[in-house]
Amino acid sequence: MGDRDGRRPSRGHKWRWWTQVAAVRPTIQFIQGTDEQTIPDVRLTKSQDGKNGVAIFTFEQPSVFDSSAELGTSRAST
Repeated sequence: MGDRDGRRPSRGHKWRWWTQVAAVRPTIQFIQGTDEQTIPDVRLTKSQDGKNGVAIFTFEQPSVFDSSAELGTSRAST
């Protein structure tokens, strides 16, 4: 019936269209489990034939460097 099987509804039935919207916040993680808080500038390019493209993300001051101390890169020996 209806749009599930690709047929039009029979007489007496009405089309019902609705859209379910979910709020999704995309994130970038340079370190697994740590979301980047800085919002990047994004530049999009596309080839002349339209088959390929590139997205360039530019971060002014990424917070990934603020987290480098949390990685435990240096340890004091006891």
